[in-house]
Amino acid sequence: MLDELKTGLAELGDLARGLHPAILSDRGLEYALRALTRRAPVPVEVRIVLPEKRLPMPVETAAYFTVSEALTNVAKYARAQRAWVVAEHGDGQLRLEVGDDGVGGADAATGLQGLRDRVATVGGTLRVDSAAGAGTVLQARLPIPGDEMP
Repeated sequence: MLDELKTGLAELGDLARGLHPAILSDRGLEYALRALTRRAPVPVEVRIVLPEKRLPMPVETAAYFTVSEALTNVAKYARAQRAWVVAEHGDGQLRLEVGDDGVGGADAATGLQGLRDRVATVGGTLRVDSAAGAGTVLQARLPIPGDEMP
């Protein structure tokens, strides 16, 4: 537990300084995402299917911060009882999904522009479904350079 606390504090310091989180550099996207979800204030179901080989660092970084910001939004605004995170690699892309069973009603046009911009930095796209009373689901697709579809 002490190691997890130390890791969390180190990551918090990295995030506060806007630096690349050490956990992502050292252990990779899967471990970093699992660490994020363990610290979430609501229970988070996780499904991660990634290749053994690391993805390009810009893609891993965009994915990590996208999930981090989405889970922060769940904690701040959703009033959710549960959330989920999916990260799947295939067909030349990384597909991310972060959802919750909260109040919904997220402002997809302007309120999530930071997420949209983050995903766009690696040529990705973001889709948001957030009907009032029906929770929110964010879906991001991040292309993997050099990993084109067959």
